[in-house]
Amino acid sequence: MRLPRVFLVALLLLFVSALNAQTIRFTGRVLDPTGAVMPRVDVKIFQGANTLRETKTDAAGNFALDLPAGEYRLEATAPDYRLYQQALRVVPNMAPLSISMAVAAPDSKVDVPSQTDRVNLDEAANLTSTTIAGDALKDLPEDEESLMAYLQALVGGAPGEQVNIVVDGFTGGRIPPRELIQQVIIDRNVFSADSTGGARIQIVTRPGTGSWTGGASFSFRDSGLNAMTPYALTKPDTQQRSFSTNYGGPVIPGFLTMRFNGSITEYELEGNALRAITPDGARSDGVTSPSKNRNLNLTGQLYLNMIHTVNFNVSYTSSNSENQGIGGFNLPERASNSKNHSWQAQFIERAIFNPTTINELRFRAFRTNSSQEPVTDAIAINVLDAFYGGGAQNRSNNRNLNYNFGDTLRWQVKPPLNLQIGVDATYMKNRSVNENNYRGTFVFSSLEDYLAGRPVTFTQTTGDPSLEVSQWQAAAFLQSDWRMYPKVNLSMGVRYQIQTNLKDNNNIAPTVGFAYQPRQGTVIRAGARISHQIFNIGSVEQLLRQDGKTRQFQTVITNPSYPDPFLNGTGSTTGITSTSFRVQDPNLAAPYSFNTQVSLEQNLVKGWRFGASINATRGVRLIRTRNINAPYPGTPLSDELLTRLNSFDPAVQAAAREEVDRMRPYYPIAGNILQFESTGKSLSKNLSFRIMPPANLTLWKIGLSVPLTQYTLGWAHDDASAQNQYDWASEWAPASGDTRHRVESLFMLRLPKAVNASFTVTAASGRPYTVTTGRDENGDQTTNDRPAGVPRNSVRSPGTYNVSMSLSKTFNLKKPEPARPANNAFAEPQQVIVPAGGQPIIIAPAVVSAGAPGVPNPGPRLTFSVNVNNLLNNTQVRGYSGVLTSPLFGKPTGAAAGRSMYLSMSFNF
Repeated sequence: MRLPRVFLVALLLLFVSALNAQTIRFTGRVLDPTGAVMPRVDVKIFQGANTLRETKTDAAGNFALDLPAGEYRLEATAPDYRLYQQALRVVPNMAPLSISMAVAAPDSKVDVPSQTDRVNLDEAANLTSTTIAGDALKDLPEDEESLMAYLQALVGGAPGEQVNIVVDGFTGGRIPPRELIQQVIIDRNVFSADSTGGARIQIVTRPGTGSWTGGASFSFRDSGLNAMTPYALTKPDTQQRSFSTNYGGPVIPGFLTMRFNGSITEYELEGNALRAITPDGARSDGVTSPSKNRNLNLTGQLYLNMIHTVNFNVSYTSSNSENQGIGGFNLPERASNSKNHSWQAQFIERAIFNPTTINELRFRAFRTNSSQEPVTDAIAINVLDAFYGGGAQNRSNNRNLNYNFGDTLRWQVKPPLNLQIGVDATYMKNRSVNENNYRGTFVFSSLEDYLAGRPVTFTQTTGDPSLEVSQWQAAAFLQSDWRMYPKVNLSMGVRYQIQTNLKDNNNIAPTVGFAYQPRQGTVIRAGARISHQIFNIGSVEQLLRQDGKTRQFQTVITNPSYPDPFLNGTGSTTGITSTSFRVQDPNLAAPYSFNTQVSLEQNLVKGWRFGASINATRGVRLIRTRNINAPYPGTPLSDELLTRLNSFDPAVQAAAREEVDRMRPYYPIAGNILQFESTGKSLSKNLSFRIMPPANLTLWKIGLSVPLTQYTLGWAHDDASAQNQYDWASEWAPASGDTRHRVESLFMLRLPKAVNASFTVTAASGRPYTVTTGRDENGDQTTNDRPAGVPRNSVRSPGTYNVSMSLSKTFNLKKPEPARPANNAFAEPQQVIVPAGGQPIIIAPAVVSAGAPGVPNPGPRLTFSVNVNNLLNNTQVRGYSGVLTSPLFGKPTGAAAGRSMYLSMSFNF
């Protein structure tokens, strides 16, 4: 039985070998945008970095070439026309090619030949966007959390502002490992209906096309290389070891390519130092949290035929973390351990029906299982802005499932007009067992009250901890881009979205954009849009879990006895017990934002460019929770009533508490009723200036690349919280993330001897915070009351700045191959892009090879890197105490880590 199988395999191998050796003639014709034939167009065929064939079209625009069967890249070039690139799979009996060239967009004439130095109408020249690719990718952080924080810092928006993460066309997925990233595109504002608005971070992963390539890297850090964390009196011994490897290429040439990536990271991470004041004195210790992360990833491309291509991505991630949650006010007893493992599979089928019609079909499945266990099983003790002790009380077990389906059709109706039509649907299902606060929490206003045994409140959750919740959400959009005139581009679109768990079906969101080039080297852009947000499944889960009827109940006791909140000398609590729960406003609607932006982009001398933009975003119908059963009217109580509330006589205190509770609209049925409402508002305004040097800038024989240098002057206001639940209008104040001045800069130096250095500089003015009394002075069972006449967020912390550096040295292990011609930049064809302005569709590169045009192919190479965060070791305060009863009032409560360094070595071929 074994012989026939071997014989069949041998026949298959012989057939594949014969197919690859067969010489096939294929033909094609090149046309201009009007359909007229184009003679003397240069047509070249590449495989990898090598030019295999080249010819010119004849007088009828025709060309013919002979090649073995396989996978190639075709390029067509002609003066005053855009470079045309196309993935080419040569097979027997293939149909003739039809190539439609695009007229180059009008742009300014500068003395620098690089197209990236020119300002024009195309979105690719938009100075509000930043692209990170090539060697700059080495400067990205390795772990997912740090990478996310780094990219959000480069967005340059106000903290808390909406940022959309899009990975290979999918939103809401995990950020891939750094080794799998081919390109990162950061756009501060996107006036296109295919997105939900706001800043967007697009990540394009690196598939395994082209020749076989691979590599391995190892990084190491040790506390001996780091400075001590500010405010910490000790520096614990920590280490981090990370190993990753990747390998990929054509498994079946011309049919299947794959790339594998695996990584493992073990580290004892030093988190925020303790900054607590306990009855035994101050605690300022370094904290260590061990973790172990694993990641396996397989990506690939399946070339079904000349029309259909399938990209796939399958990944598995697991992590174990111990001693989490310690630092700041949280004592070591509040630690918890967590486990997480997840898998993800996604598929993208691209169909290039003809040079003007392309369809992209997407599907993704994502599942994650996570659990958390507290180290100490005890009642929690919270002394406001002094110390948090007792148990963490965050025992939970979650299983989340997510399916996403999308389809986008890109159609060039005619050369000046492009259309995009798409749909997107997501199904989510969460199963969880949540026992948060099942032991209960005491809250004390001050250390004195803690020592005296006088808590403000005691809260405890009881009931059924298990819950299953699901949600469907879907959207459809239509987007058009019309080059009205050679110097005027107009884009218009509309997006409609709908979801379950929300009775709001009127979510129509129009968008419009305009670009005008009054003269060469100057472009003015303007845009406006409405963006609807989703009522997220997490809020739905809160409503269902804490409905106060069938699942969980939250008991709140004001001025309880201590340590047993239910007992005192007479056998009963000295406080008043009530049940709190959450409800949904019958008029709850999807929140939305209205955004406008105007920008100017200007060519300067010798390839320098300048950009300025102003934008405003108004949030409408923002979702918040309001206590609709707070004591009316919610203002501070009289001094006489407060005195009785704080009396040591249980009878006097109980009578005063009942007098306050009688002010509640729903007394005596319930305690606090937290209602989800869509009544919040916000407004942010930003004025940004950006400078872009030429791509080939050289200073003192040192190459300089500056992808980003931007200054932003911003304002952000909202009414996100209130001490008076019946007067939110008076709480309009600077938002907690309001930073008046922000600076972001990323620049890289190409030094001699294959040494590269990069620096990331960020700086921001201080954020506002609120001064509170630390006591419940209006009887609503919360401690967010402020002194009389003191507005919300009326105090600001000092500003911060950070400088990070990366230094790398590359050694070529083999003599580099000869340089490629400058106009033959090698890229593996994969991603399809439809540029704005009515230009024909271009098959753009998805994988940029190492080395730029005109640079030798480096071959096998070894790279050593040193990465330093907080290079200047300056103190970056992360928060200030605004609680009057805290011994740390007006002082820092935490800071970012001091200077830290890690070393890495990578081998690539």
